[in-house]
Amino acid sequence: MVLKKLLNSPLFLKILSVILATIIWFFVTYTQDLDITVTSRDIPITYTGTESLTSRDLAILYPDKPATVTVKLKGRRSILMNTVGKISASVDVNNVYQPGQKTMSVDVVLPIDGVQIIDKSPYNIDVDVKNSVTAEVPITIKQTGLKKQSEYTVMSEPLKSTFTIRGPQEALSTVSQAIAIVDVSDVTSTVKKDYSVTLYDENSNEVNLLNVVPVEDKVSIESTYLKLLTVNVVPSIKPATHNLQVGNIKVTPETVVLGIPSTYTRSITQIAVKSHFTPDEAGSFSYNDVELDIPKGVYLQNAEPLANISFDVTDTDIAEE
Repeated sequence: MVLKKLLNSPLFLKILSVILATIIWFFVTYTQDLDITVTSRDIPITYTGTESLTSRDLAILYPDKPATVTVKLKGRRSILMNTVGKISASVDVNNVYQPGQKTMSVDVVLPIDGVQIIDKSPYNIDVDVKNSVTAEVPITIKQTGLKKQSEYTVMSEPLKSTFTIRGPQEALSTVSQAIAIVDVSDVTSTVKKDYSVTLYDENSNEVNLLNVVPVEDKVSIESTYLKLLTVNVVPSIKPATHNLQVGNIKVTPETVVLGIPSTYTRSITQIAVKSHFTPDEAGSFSYNDVELDIPKGVYLQNAEPLANISFDVTDTDIAEE
């Protein structure tokens, strides 16, 4: 009685209908392997034979938006289900020998037999081939892990000041610098290591490496642990005659901060300037951007190696009269 009531229940009949419909759908889908058509869109186009272009000092100037192709396929349902997502497209530039705009066919490769390409769009694309040249861009170092302290610091310098890149001139001209990130948290002496670099344009945007190819894999950078020392800037002023006397000497900046490596053994108490002043008459004198005489192996910190100097010279013979 209960079973009969259950079988006649509207809810049971609805559930049974869903189950039967599902079974029928699976049966039609997986046992009736009919021919169907499928469209696969936005398949990225790659380029083959670029090594041949490089050997001829040529390179492709890639567009900002990568080229793609759309293909329409026909085949058995079971085959197509394993095909979509595995299709590749390419353009062969192996036989290009001169720069210029080339219209070239797009080749579509299917990963399995039994599938027919009904249509593709586009059939051809324009490839812009340019002369390939090299250029040097400055290397900028950004240190990480530097501990904030007043007595010591770390200075990192590339062993080669520029980084070599290759590609079309139009692309190379957009590169402004190569940045290397250097972790100095564990530096306690002088350390040399190789680092990868990232190329940036003048707006600090990362450069598309399709158009610009690094010639070097990495750059060698030397990081040196430095003791900080503050010293006075002392100009060399010696009047031409004994009757001239120097006074009111002013130097800007009065002091500079030096970084001293642990291997540097000489004592430094002051910094001189490279120019020697020998006034031969009385008066007021002023000199701008006088180069500081920084000892070799010592590093000036956060300043230009220049100073402004002024002084007065009096004639003691005239003063006595």
